[in-house]
Formats: sequence, structure tokens, C-alpha cells
Amino acid sequence: MAQSTSVKYLLIGDQTKEENKEACKLFFAEDRLIKIGKCKFLKVYLGKEEYYILANEIFFNDEDKYILFDFFRKNLLEVDGHISPMYID
Repeated sequence: MAQSTSVKYLLIGDQTKEENKEACKLFFAEDRLIKIGKCKFLKVYLGKEEYYILANEIFFNDEDKYILFDFFRKNLLEVDGHISPMYID
């Protein structure tokens, strides 16, 4: 039986201040702030899919349930525990 692959995807884009047709509502996970390699990320959900965004460019309050984010690309962040070289110490 084949093992399932564990993959984490990074969304590349910009936080937006107001809703528009390009912006998505990304809902924060309970454990929203996570460190992977040398960087801090926010764990978010788009529908039922889990994604990560770089935390250093995002403005949010602890009581916020979601942010508006306009992404234009998805990158592989981690596959089966192997972190993308761009984010390793």
C-alpha cells in the first residue's frame, strides 16, 4: 500500500484591505503562527484546503478570524518533512 505524501503549500501574494474579486478570505487555523525552517508562517484555510503564508508581511489582530489575500502563485513549502531550501536556516 502506498504511503500518503504530506505536502504544505505556500501562497504567494498580497494582503488586501477590502474585498474584491481577486481577494480570497483565508481563515486562520487555531494554531495560526508556525515556524518552518527559519521563517514564521500563518496557517490558513481556503475552503477545506490548508495553506501557509509568510507572517512577516501580514497585519492582523488576535481576534481576527480571517484575512483578505490576493494570491497569484502556490509554491511547495514542505514535502514529507523536507523544507524548501529557500526557508531553511
